[in-house]
Amino acid sequence: MKNTGRSNAKARILCAASALALLLLAAAAFSACRAESRTADADAEHEGRTLDLRAEALPEIEWLLEQATRYDCIDLRGHDEITSGEIARLRQENPACEILWSVPLGSGRYDTTLTHITCSDITAEEIALLDAFPKLALLDGRGSACYRELCAYQAAHPDCEVLWTVPIAGVEADSDIEWLSLGGQTPERHGELLELLAYLPKLTDVDLVGTTLSTSEKAALRQKYPELRFYWTIDFPERQFRSTDERLDFTTVYFRDIEELAETVRCFLHPTWVDVSTLGFENVEMETLLAEFPDTKFVWIVRVGKYTLRTDVTIFNGESHSGDRLLRDADIVPLKYCTELEAVNLTRHKLTDLSPLAGLTKLRVLVISKNDIADITPLSSLHSLTYLEAYSNAIQDAEALAALPNLIDLNLMDNAIENETALAKMRQLERLWVSKNPLAKDDAARERLLAALPETAVECSETRLKYGWTNHARTKAVQAMWSTNHANTIEENGAENGED
Repeated sequence: MKNTGRSNAKARILCAASALALLLLAAAAFSACRAESRTADADAEHEGRTLDLRAEALPEIEWLLEQATRYDCIDLRGHDEITSGEIARLRQENPACEILWSVPLGSGRYDTTLTHITCSDITAEEIALLDAFPKLALLDGRGSACYRELCAYQAAHPDCEVLWTVPIAGVEADSDIEWLSLGGQTPERHGELLELLAYLPKLTDVDLVGTTLSTSEKAALRQKYPELRFYWTIDFPERQFRSTDERLDFTTVYFRDIEELAETVRCFLHPTWVDVSTLGFENVEMETLLAEFPDTKFVWIVRVGKYTLRTDVTIFNGESHSGDRLLRDADIVPLKYCTELEAVNLTRHKLTDLSPLAGLTKLRVLVISKNDIADITPLSSLHSLTYLEAYSNAIQDAEALAALPNLIDLNLMDNAIENETALAKMRQLERLWVSKNPLAKDDAARERLLAALPETAVECSETRLKYGWTNHARTKAVQAMWSTNHANTIEENGAENGED
């Protein structure tokens, strides 16, 4: 009986142990299910939200990389120990996850959520970190030494306003400055000034009065920054000029050569008229200035055959009365420089080429009678021309004159014009003389011409003038012009025709 009791006790113990084991297994299974459920719930809760670690110890980077796949944003602000390299890795491997952190710029740290930043000691190396500020609208970096990099950042990010300062000749110039006054200051190196102005993008005016810059240094500044207005003086022993002067009388100034003259002209803002008529420069030298300064009128002396002219002359009476002043084509080439001419008389010469006159767009009166001219095409650009005498030449085609809207007096007598086609287009003409042309022998052509120009006084006879050309008031005014060298407004004179 005693043994039987022990056996029963042992059986009960084994049974209880088995039951306990089953209970433990069940509890473990239940705990595992609860844990798995919590993890799933946590994942579901974290997904699409921010992992805020500002008040937590900084985890390992590998753990952060894993969490970055589960969250839209990880907030690491306040963790100064995290490096920009680690941040770069987080952003590179998980570009969809926004990383908030405190960016080291200069001696401070700045939250990536900021829209405005003021940092007076940001470095060139830190400029790349500005990409961490997606909402940055204003960066005030005035006082920082990296103005070159800040200027480049502004150019690359036009939607962000960037401010910086540029040290020039002891002056701290703000990047948004429009007027820079360096009067009395002298940069240590001209090259420094030549470079630094490029970092002031809103600059319009620079006052350099009283500085010791040389003429060549001033010219270099004007050439590099043609859009800037520089204020300084250009000093010569004879006189002083200001950079704002537009009319420059250099007739008493000595220049070594044409390049020194060009260098001086470059120092002025808007030179419109430059007189070097006493300095003896040749045409070929002056052409280099004309090419560089197309909006400037240069005045020098040219020779047209035996005639001597200033290039700002308005009237040239070159009518030949003797053989020693006879002009040929090469002689009149310098007239192309006399772009102020309003009236020209080239009667009785041996001219065939009118090309030098094509650019004289102010020309109102032109007399080219008694030459050997056949081609008048160069005259088609003279839209100001009102009066033209071209009788006794070899002109066959007047088509070029149809392009002259202001021409009212036209004398083409004694030429080789055979038909009326071009002449009939000139309905603005008040006087047209075409006698002694083949056209005058063609009755039908003559009638068509008269019908096309009913308001024009037309002389188209074979041998004689029905009305006098020279007795007209405008012709008399032109003739008076040659003797007085004064460009009268001949259109204001009477319009009546008279008899010879």
